[in-house]
Amino acid sequence: SDDSRALAFRVDYDGYPGETFVTELAGAEPLTWVVPRPNEVDAEADDLAWVPDKRELCQRIADHGRVRILCTDGLKAQQAGRQRLFPEGNVVVRDYAFSGDGRDLVADVGTPERFAEVYRLPARGQTLPVRLTELNPHTEGWKLPKMEIFTWTAPDGTPVEGILEVPYGWTKEQG
Repeated sequence: SDDSRALAFRVDYDGYPGETFVTELAGAEPLTWVVPRPNEVDAEADDLAWVPDKRELCQRIADHGRVRILCTDGLKAQQAGRQRLFPEGNVVVRDYAFSGDGRDLVADVGTPERFAEVYRLPARGQTLPVRLTELNPHTEGWKLPKMEIFTWTAPDGTPVEGILEVPYGWTKEQG
């Protein structure tokens, strides 16, 4: 953390979702605890980032076929406050970094309709992302496949989820 009083790290388990931990270094005895995460999301990679000048920890998480950023604030003395998950929509965040003041972040974001570009996103609030790059202008007219997330129940009752990719222009009537 910016104040050098906390350390965040991830532990991955073979075949199980990994966990993110925070160790509070202030005081006589270090305190370590698991950072909670919403149900059905899993940390995507070991790219933990503290928001500058705040006790708020962010990380990329897999969220039903999407990759978003999960931020948890109020991380002190074995407590975690509010969590927020962003950006909205069908996105895949590949990398991100905060501005020095923590108000904005720059992220490499792709969607099913558009190849990845670099965007400036507000770290708080609902302002729309601003695209900063045009890395692949030659792809503007490409007819990309449509992708949808589907869920169904396996014969044993287990919920299953998958991503269906169909050719551009395909309709259900075509079979």
